[in-house]
Amino acid sequence: MLTLSLDRENKVLLATFSGVFGKEALSRHDAMVGRFVATHDGRFRGIADFLGIERVDVSLADLTARGRQPPITDGKQRVYVAATTEMFGLCRMFSTYQGLAGHAEPKIAKTLVEACEILGLDNPVFEPVDW
Repeated sequence: MLTLSLDRENKVLLATFSGVFGKEALSRHDAMVGRFVATHDGRFRGIADFLGIERVDVSLADLTARGRQPPITDGKQRVYVAATTEMFGLCRMFSTYQGLAGHAEPKIAKTLVEACEILGLDNPVFEPVDW
């Protein structure tokens, strides 16, 4: 499952993943964030929260292929939140492929609080994205 929330004041989009993280979750993320960016001029930084992931079911080939593509919010600061060793490693690998492709590498945090600190957020207020 994937939900999007927005801190309008700080212009930060939060994508919260839960359940199974697989190719379908990647595609859904790209579609939802792409739609959001298209309707909001792409002016938002991003946090991808993987703390709710219970099982990983994505191939390394799919993850590296996506890592070589431009980020949807190209040029905007991104932070990934991953607490488990498996998700942290996958985020690190994805980040490396982003850098090798010439894009800014997302930062990786172990908590949402740490992610907010990286982005310089004091008291973020995330509200569900109203489509």
